[in-house]
Amino acid sequence: MSESLRTDQRGRIPFALLGVLLLTSSVAYGAGLAAQGPTEIDRSVERAMDRADGDADAAVRDAVRSAAEDAARDPVTRSNETGVDAVRPESPFRDALRIRIGIAAADRLPEASASVDDVVATPKFETGTGSEPTAENLTPVRELVRIEGVANGTALEVTVENVTVVAERDGEIVARETREVTVTVATPVLAAHERTERFEARLNRDPIEGPGLGRQLTARLYPVVWARGYGQYAGAPIQNVLANRHVELSTNTGILSVQRSTFGMADDRGREGVRTAAAKTALEDLLVPTELEEDRWSDVVLGAAAADDSRPTIPVTDGESTEHTKASTDDGQFEDDENTTLPSETATAATTDTAATTDTATSVPSPNETTSIEVGHTADVAFLDALDRLDDQFRRTYRVELERVVQVTEIETTPVPEPSPPGEPPNASAGNGSPSTSTPAWSLASEKREADHAVVGGTDRRTATDASATQTLERRTWVSRTWIAGNKTRETTATGTTTFRVRIDVSAAHAPTDAAPDRPLSGALDDPALQAASERGVDRLVDDEGGFESIAVRAVRGLDDRDDRTQRSRERVVVHGNPPTDLQNRVYDDVGTLREDVRTVGVDAERGGIATGAETPEAALAAHVEDRRESFVAAPDRYADVGDRARVAVRAAYLEELQRELDRRSDREAETGSALSDVLEEAGAPTTDRLEEIRDGRTAAGEREPESAGGDGPGGAVAFEPVGSPGYLPRTPIDGSHSSVFETSESEENRPVSMTPLATRNVNYFTLPHGELADGIVDRVLGTGRTVTLEQAGRTLSATNETLEHVSDPELRELRGDLAREVEAGMDEVHREADAVLREETDLSPRERREAIAAADRRYDGLGKRAIAVGNGSYADAIAAAAHERTVDDELAVRLRVAVESAAGRETADIPDEPVTDAATRVRAIARDSLSDALADGIEEGSDRAREHWGNDVVAATPAGLPVAPVPGYWYATTNVWRVQVRGTYPRFSVRASGGTAYDGTVEYVREPGPATVDVGGESVTLGETEPVAFETETAIAIAVPPGAGGVGDVDGVADERSPGWKPEE
Repeated sequence: MSESLRTDQRGRIPFALLGVLLLTSSVAYGAGLAAQGPTEIDRSVERAMDRADGDADAAVRDAVRSAAEDAARDPVTRSNETGVDAVRPESPFRDALRIRIGIAAADRLPEASASVDDVVATPKFETGTGSEPTAENLTPVRELVRIEGVANGTALEVTVENVTVVAERDGEIVARETREVTVTVATPVLAAHERTERFEARLNRDPIEGPGLGRQLTARLYPVVWARGYGQYAGAPIQNVLANRHVELSTNTGILSVQRSTFGMADDRGREGVRTAAAKTALEDLLVPTELEEDRWSDVVLGAAAADDSRPTIPVTDGESTEHTKASTDDGQFEDDENTTLPSETATAATTDTAATTDTATSVPSPNETTSIEVGHTADVAFLDALDRLDDQFRRTYRVELERVVQVTEIETTPVPEPSPPGEPPNASAGNGSPSTSTPAWSLASEKREADHAVVGGTDRRTATDASATQTLERRTWVSRTWIAGNKTRETTATGTTTFRVRIDVSAAHAPTDAAPDRPLSGALDDPALQAASERGVDRLVDDEGGFESIAVRAVRGLDDRDDRTQRSRERVVVHGNPPTDLQNRVYDDVGTLREDVRTVGVDAERGGIATGAETPEAALAAHVEDRRESFVAAPDRYADVGDRARVAVRAAYLEELQRELDRRSDREAETGSALSDVLEEAGAPTTDRLEEIRDGRTAAGEREPESAGGDGPGGAVAFEPVGSPGYLPRTPIDGSHSSVFETSESEENRPVSMTPLATRNVNYFTLPHGELADGIVDRVLGTGRTVTLEQAGRTLSATNETLEHVSDPELRELRGDLAREVEAGMDEVHREADAVLREETDLSPRERREAIAAADRRYDGLGKRAIAVGNGSYADAIAAAAHERTVDDELAVRLRVAVESAAGRETADIPDEPVTDAATRVRAIARDSLSDALADGIEEGSDRAREHWGNDVVAATPAGLPVAPVPGYWYATTNVWRVQVRGTYPRFSVRASGGTAYDGTVEYVREPGPATVDVGGESVTLGETEPVAFETETAIAIAVPPGAGGVGDVDGVADERSPGWKPEE
């Protein structure tokens, strides 16, 4: 509700009166001011506060730069029990840097005081009201300082809270202002630390986790192992495929790659060490590796200048130094981060070319290259199985099924009358006209039925393959009934007649049950063999049953009591034809050709995948043959005749047997793979799955950092140079002559005298002769013990014989005798099996059989060569040739090949590994001494002859590796695995950063073990520890070589090779 002004009775002040009052007051105030005169304003406090505030920014900036230098020189990488709680385990470097900045700010801010007249303004950093940093309150100091990396860590943005400026006059506080100071300082300490941490993390990364040293090791050692492994297989005198000298060199080249990928460049002295070590390693690979000379190796690879840790290589400007550029150019072969070719590989290739024969000298395959796994010997095994089933297949093809159908139809029936009592009633009149009541009525006591069958007419027709007849039969039935009434007996007789029509049909059909695919076949029964068989079948169904009339009578007699007027019965018989005499030869030739075609069918598998167990070529081969089975059977659209079907049936049967054998191979491969994985896992080695992951990751390169960073930062681009002390990490001890880190005089305290910066270990799992792990796998799959095959033992025996031709060694002669007896026992098993085949398949007399086997033996120079021939299949062919002099019977040769392979694979033919190992070890020692002597003489021609002579023989004498699959005749590869472990520590590692600071010089981030301290109010406080750059990683290398020869692996008797720095208990 509103009220109008007219009715509003409240009091009012006129606006005109207010205006007069205001005007009067302003005039009076102005007159008063004019009477006082001019006033002076005191701005000294304000000016002092402004100056101190501005100087505080500069003081904080200076504190940040100083603290960053201290943090780089003495970085905290780990908090410890003796350190302050303010440094947390999860962020030690950043926490320590924040604390350093806070302490430095507390020291420098008071120096930025400003005086104006009698006013002094002083900036301070306080952790609380009126308190400065102390050893006890470093946590608040840390929390009041915030840091953030700028321009990829090449600059720091720092915010310091609680910066208080206090103005005093005559000891009294006249003003106080608290704020936070934020500055950006061009110092790359954070980038240097983070890159070093990243570098260390990559050094510790295994090959599966990602790019790092583990992957670098894999990428470098794979070519080394494959080059030297195939060199050994080809006959080069390589006893230690992978040695720790290769591991050391590969580790250091890998470290250089990790440095380039992390810092943008690599340590120049590391490059120099790699070049020296590579040359030395290559020389040892070319000649005869000798034992590591610990006293000299560090001197060789590090050189006299290694102790100079202060040599600058990066200029302050953005340009790259001449020295660095030259090093990069000279060492260009090490620039490829993932696929570096080591000099030792080149040396190995040269050794291989020198030692290998023309037949075996081939380029070293890559793990990614494929090899073909073929059906091979399995074609023979399946062929004999199919051959043994040949008669059965013919029987199944030449099969005729005949059916006799008898249909009985009732034509006409006069049934037997129903029973009726005799005509004379038993109760006739007694003579007086009244019926007699003394005699009972007639009752049926028994009934007897008899029937007679007679053919009353019919017709019939008959051919060689079928027959038919229609017979009319009459069946007469007599029923004799016996009636009784009291003591009276009566006989009554009744007859009935039934007429039947009996239809008899006999038909024949070709009914094969062979393995041939169903295809049309016209006029099969016109084939003479099937026609004759059909005729025999018709005879069985008609004549042997007494003819049509007998069949008809039996059919009528066998009718059941059904009401059906027509009943039918069937009878079947199967007969087989005799194939023509020339069919077996024709089919044999056809399937023999198929056998040779199938023998070379194969699948491709990556060699590296075979080595790791990832590839399963046997399973792939079985599937491949199964897929091509229809094309191998090659059934026509229409069979030309029965013989054509029989030929296809045997082909199909052969392929069925082949598939069964291939499936067995696949199963054995799976068993071997499973056993391999289990045994590796039990031995602490990488499993097959991990081996494949490692192999797959060896070419996965990581991103490479640019050579400079922070181009858009406040200080410009910064270059980072890693400097290790030493730059190259040897596996031998180093001291003060190699690095200034170490104590060189008694006056230097708390410094180590020496250390071994790198420790290496490589374990070869399947060594001479296959070793315990390989024996374990073979034993799981085959159930054999510690044995080697007859072929492998033969190689060792052959090498032993060759050695004794050049040297006189009583010990080796005795060992040869032991080995020869074992090989001879194995050959006896082969001889017995071969003799059994000759006895079964030929008409040779016992003497002739012995002569044939002896003739085959004479083709080979010695027992060892014969044992080798058993393995490669030539021995069986030699026996077959000797048995037939000029022409070799194909079937006999196949049966002998299969029999000899089977005999050689029996446990009774296996050779115990002890005599093989003993003889091989002695041969190897003699060869090594002979090579060393030849090289010591310095005669190049003699050295070449020594390598050529001792190479193939020694390697062949010392089999190594794991056969896959370990079944005679199915052996398609020999694999081996090395596990490589490395542990390293840089006594001192620094990163020199230049180009990004606002003043001349470089920032050096140093990782040298020791406590990291800071001065707080004159008291030294431990913040934590500086840890050295240390790493530990590992990888695994797998290789696969073709079967035969000496396999692949370390045959120097040292399966577990450890460098001097590897602790025994580890």
